[in-house]
Amino acid sequence: MEALLLLIRIFLFGVFALAGVGKLLDLEGSEKAVREFGVNEELAKPLAIFLPAAELLIALAFIPVSTAWLGAIGACLLLAVFIGGMIWQMAKGNAPDCHCFGAIHSEPVSTKSLIRNIVFAILAFFLVARGAGKQGLSFTDLTSEMALQLILGLATIVMLGAVVYFLKRISEQQTQIIRRIEILEIVAHEGGGREVERHEAGDPHDSLPIGATAPDFELPDLTGRIVAFEHLLSNVKPLLFFFVSPTCGPCTALLPEIEEWQNALGEKIEFVFISSGTPEANAEKFGGGAFKRILLQKDMEVSKLFNAKWTPTAVFVN
Repeated sequence: MEALLLLIRIFLFGVFALAGVGKLLDLEGSEKAVREFGVNEELAKPLAIFLPAAELLIALAFIPVSTAWLGAIGACLLLAVFIGGMIWQMAKGNAPDCHCFGAIHSEPVSTKSLIRNIVFAILAFFLVARGAGKQGLSFTDLTSEMALQLILGLATIVMLGAVVYFLKRISEQQTQIIRRIEILEIVAHEGGGREVERHEAGDPHDSLPIGATAPDFELPDLTGRIVAFEHLLSNVKPLLFFFVSPTCGPCTALLPEIEEWQNALGEKIEFVFISSGTPEANAEKFGGGAFKRILLQKDMEVSKLFNAKWTPTAVFVN
């Protein structure tokens, strides 16, 4: 147990030190994130400096046993503020940049970032519950054998983290290369690099103007069940319609991007595919992964209502 408490302190030290240093490296981004969380202009800049300073102070407090309990209390209070702010923004339907680790790593507020902060808070609360005199081993209490095991364990964790990070980067680069190849194939198929004329293409201003009322419609899904526009609106989430086709080459190239958008925004926006063709062809092309809502039109009747002449076209309905 004593060694476990020491590992928790080391872990929380790393978390808060990384967060503090990351924010100091991007004070402009920190100030922007503070404003997005609802802090007024006068307090945004001082708070953007105070937060990383407080995180670094809390990180340093985890090192000595004599101050670890106070550091755990500070961590709990600061994390409670972060968690409360995230829940408040998510309840309002917002997704501001959490800027949790500043220039090192940042992402929009989501369930993922909320759970991460809750886990950190649980670890800090565990130290608080242990009491001031029961914060685990001191570094001076470590024998040479224990110190060696601790160093090897931490080095292994760091190496595994580095391997996972670089594998992820390699995978992302391969995905980008594949997408570029797909786009080149589409261009070559349509015109061999030559300019392709679209005489029937409309002007962007021909589409529904911003603020217009979306047209009503009813379409079957892949199972044949009729879904009305009012049914989609009853989910109390904005709608993002993608007008696609199972034979659309650009839709294939864009599909991985749409999947990333849905993973990031699926809790706040309802994604709806409006396609054509058979249920089998659409299920094979679009039905995998996270996509559940695919509606089928017979002859572009809904596309004409929205003036979506080409695939892919996206229309946002608030």
